[in-house]
Amino acid sequence: MTDQIKRTILAAVGATIVAGDRVESLLNDLVAHRKLTRKEAEQFARKMRDGGMQELDHAAKKLKAMFEKLLHQDDLVTESELKRLMNRVKALESKVAEMAAIVASRGVEERGRIFSGR
Repeated sequence: MTDQIKRTILAAVGATIVAGDRVESLLNDLVAHRKLTRKEAEQFARKMRDGGMQELDHAAKKLKAMFEKLLHQDDLVTESELKRLMNRVKALESKVAEMAAIVASRGVEERGRIFSGR
């Protein structure tokens, strides 16, 4: 699923770059044919770029919100949560090993009392 999302994002970025190149080419043609001045073309390009950045920010925020919702909706674990849980498991394994060593060092009769609850 993440590969598909990556391909979609890359395709959108690629399309944006191609569109930007086409706009730049069109503006250069308009300047060459004296339909626009260089200053007007630069202003138009700046407005397009600024608008594009705002759209990109908006899309990024929506995408982030969608991923966060998806993570919580499907009970998926984040990387930081997984690391925290792994550290907890390691600590518990260490305690179990310590307890096993203590039990192993005691005599058979005492071990029987420990496991029987007497």
